[in-house]
Amino acid sequence: MAPRPPAPPHTIYGLVRNDYGEPLYVTGAQIIFSTATGGVEVASTIVPGLDPGVNYRLKIPMDSGIAPDSYKPTALKPFAPFIIRVKIGTTTYVPIQMAGSYANLGKPAASTRIDLTLGVDSDGDGLPDAWEQLLIALLGGGSLAGITPGGDADGDGISNMDEYLAGTFAFDPADGFRLNLVPRPNDTPLLEFTVIGPRTYTLFSSTNLQTWTPMSFKIPADGPGAIARENFSATDIRPLQVEPQLPPGGTNANYFYKVQVQ
Repeated sequence: MAPRPPAPPHTIYGLVRNDYGEPLYVTGAQIIFSTATGGVEVASTIVPGLDPGVNYRLKIPMDSGIAPDSYKPTALKPFAPFIIRVKIGTTTYVPIQMAGSYANLGKPAASTRIDLTLGVDSDGDGLPDAWEQLLIALLGGGSLAGITPGGDADGDGISNMDEYLAGTFAFDPADGFRLNLVPRPNDTPLLEFTVIGPRTYTLFSSTNLQTWTPMSFKIPADGPGAIARENFSATDIRPLQVEPQLPPGGTNANYFYKVQVQ
C-alpha cells in the first residue's frame, strides 16, 4: 500500500465583522471551514479579542498530496476549493465578502489571514445593505447604487468603505478618522486619534512613505509606569493620545505615521 503521509496543518485566522462593520461579538458563534466537494469540515468558536484584530482561528489538517489517498478523510490536500460559513445560533451565514492575501493559502505549515463580512449585499459592492440603508436615511435620501465603496458620501476625503471599517459616520464630514500631531515643548510630539470599540488600532511608521513598519507606543494617560504596547483594543469611544517609541538614534529622522484599524 502506498504511504499516505500527513503534512503540518495550515492556519486560517482573521476577523469576522457584522453588517455594521463591528467585530462580531455573539456568544457561541462558530466559524466553519469545509471543502467545496465535502469530506473536510473544521469548526471553531469565534472569540472576541482572541488576538489584536483577530476573533477566530482555524487549524486545518493537511495531507502531503503525494499519494492517491488521503492519510485520513478529514485532511485537506493543498489548493483544494473551500467554503467558509458562520453559524450564529441555528442560522448559518455565507459571508458577503472575504478579504485577504491568498498567496500561501493551502500550503502546509503556513498561515492565511481572511477577514469576513456578514450581512446582505444585494448590489454586490462589499458594503452590507443594512449599513448603506442607515447611511441613506441619515443623508436624507438616495439609493444603494449611489453608495459605492470608493465613493465619499460626506465629502471628507475618506471613502465609504474606509468609514465603514473604521466605524466613523460617513454622513458627517467632521467625523472621519483623523491622525493629529500634538506638539509638546522639549519632548516628543504625541499622536492623537479617536478610537471606537470594539476595534483594534496599530501604529505604523515610515521614513520614506514606501516601507511601513509597526511602531510600539506608550499611552501617557496610563501614568508614569506606562509600558510600551504594540496595539490598542478599544472598548469605548474616546480620543486617544499615544507617544511613539522611536528606535535608538531615531530622533534625528523624520517619521511619517499611519494607523491601521481592525
